[in-house]
Amino acid sequence: MRDITSEPKNKEDKKPKKSDAMSFTAFIILAFILTFYKYKKGIPFGDIPALLFIYVAVEEWIRYKKYKEKGIFSIALIATVVCIISLSWYIYQTF
Repeated sequence: MRDITSEPKNKEDKKPKKSDAMSFTAFIILAFILTFYKYKKGIPFGDIPALLFIYVAVEEWIRYKKYKEKGIFSIALIATVVCIISLSWYIYQTF
């Protein structure tokens, strides 16, 4: 299994894969549809935002580890906090 934090071996590995971008876009669209549906039905929906924000948080922490930029650190920290709050809120509502 390839280490995702390592440098790409060739130019093709440096380019974002179109399938990855399309998959993530589909993931976001489905998440918004499910969140809207849950909201309209009065069902707790904190689980879906937690999934979205954990994805962003992990990606940004990996980027921060590589580049050590303050802006990336801020985004990673905010995404992590929002994920924890969303998940905590969901657990509180469904407990």
